[in-house]
Amino acid sequence: MARRGHQIVIIVLVTLVFSGCLGGIVKDEAPPTPRVSTSANFLDVHESVTLSANSSTASSDIVEYYWDFGDGSNATGEEVTHSFSSGGDYNVLLIVTDVDGNKAMTSSSVYVNEPPRPVINVQTPIKVGSATPISGSASIDVDGSIASYIWNVSGYAYQGKTITHTFKEVGDFLIGLTVTDDSGTRNSTSLMVVVQLCTFDVIWKEKEEFIRYPTSSNSMENLEEGENTTINQDIDTRNLTKVVIMLLWQDDIPRVQPGNDEFEMIVLTPYGMESSKRSRTENITIIESGLNRKPNDMTLQGNDEGEILRQLPPAKTTGIGEWEMKVILHETPGIIDADTGLPKVDNGNDWHLSITLYYYEPKIIEK
Repeated sequence: MARRGHQIVIIVLVTLVFSGCLGGIVKDEAPPTPRVSTSANFLDVHESVTLSANSSTASSDIVEYYWDFGDGSNATGEEVTHSFSSGGDYNVLLIVTDVDGNKAMTSSSVYVNEPPRPVINVQTPIKVGSATPISGSASIDVDGSIASYIWNVSGYAYQGKTITHTFKEVGDFLIGLTVTDDSGTRNSTSLMVVVQLCTFDVIWKEKEEFIRYPTSSNSMENLEEGENTTINQDIDTRNLTKVVIMLLWQDDIPRVQPGNDEFEMIVLTPYGMESSKRSRTENITIIESGLNRKPNDMTLQGNDEGEILRQLPPAKTTGIGEWEMKVILHETPGIIDADTGLPKVDNGNDWHLSITLYYYEPKIIEK
């Protein structure tokens, strides 16, 4: 009986060992098959993309999904989300490991578009009422080109790389620029600008105006001895500082006897001043000065030149009105002809008036 029991034990041990050997022979060690699906293969910088490995297959359970995004970062998990901080082509690598330690890998390409970078340039200070150039020419697209420029300037829409806008009021205004690159990606920026009043220098310039009597440049008046005539001249020039009146005359016969003829001029101004001069040997000049004082130069601010003009002191009116000028040729002894001993005939004298008006007016220069 003891021998029979020993045989049974030996048969059981052989069966277990064989079964173990058979199990080692039929064991499946084929690696898993990784597969990658992405929510997008084309995306913008900082745009999130979802990568999934849930379609991967294996004979045994997959215990690890390792992702290498190609930008120096990595993650684990069957489904991950990632964003790229700079543009370019990225090769995303997936390595899967099954429960038996078998590994397999695959990759998927993702293109990341670098968005265009809008830049606004405006020359400052910005003056109200002035045409202001605004430029987006410094905008760039590192991986392509900019296809369009859309502007919003305080509610006004424009298109183009460079535009011009006139701000009609002072204050703070927002300039917005949206650029679109050749792949359709948009990017926007804005710039707050300050619109100021224009600054103008006001310089008071002296000017001259000429009046001649008689008006024709070649004509002269004539007076005989003992005659006189009166000229009334209306002057409406404002800001007069000085009026110079000259009586220019010519003797009708050679001056063989000094002091033969004597002219006199009397001037009566609209403000009641009377001046007179007489001469036998030269032209007569009467000067009325100190009529109005020229202001000091100044600097003013305003929306435009018209507003500056409204800020100026009122025009001075002293000297405006009718000026009366009386010309007299006094009687003088005739000249004795040296050959005949008889008086020469005095045919009178030719004369004309030259009136010069000196005045000031503002010259406005925008700074």
